[in-house]
Amino acid sequence: MSFEKALVLQCAPTLASLKTGNLFSIDYSSMKDLERDISLWSSYLESKGIKIFILKYTKSIALIYVYRESALKKDMNRSDISDYLMNYGYNIKNINQILKKLQNRLMTSEDFPHEIGLFLSYPLEDVTGFICNKGKNCTHCGYWKVYGNKEESVKKFQRYDKCRDIYLKLWSNGRSVLQLTVAV
Repeated sequence: MSFEKALVLQCAPTLASLKTGNLFSIDYSSMKDLERDISLWSSYLESKGIKIFILKYTKSIALIYVYRESALKKDMNRSDISDYLMNYGYNIKNINQILKKLQNRLMTSEDFPHEIGLFLSYPLEDVTGFICNKGKNCTHCGYWKVYGNKEESVKKFQRYDKCRDIYLKLWSNGRSVLQLTVAV
């Protein structure tokens, strides 16, 4: 899958400013090519408030985080989220340090850092519920496992699906990613 198609298919809610961020995995043949793609797309999307960051990579697969820096700063400034992340050693005052810490946890930790959900607009109660329940006993499963407000989460899942479907259709009919990306 091309980098462009992955952006549309996996990141439409972030491009539409419905979510802080999205993740996607992509195969690559060389780190140089991947960094070129990221640099290119970053330069296109920067004016719309979108940033792209490599969270994890192996020899041929990378985990890419596409996010709105202003939304991430707002999320990290919420006292409940910042307090929670500080328990994991995050310095919530600096976005670059926050992302480096998450990257380090993904690259080196034996346990998956489930707090990553907070970087993706998952409700804190669902992130903590997932961690406390070890992924079991959820009331609903969609973009994430729901432990809190099921009705609100289901509505979000439907909005995200609709957004993805509309963006994919528009992109398939010739709209560019830049034209589809909302400026904030």
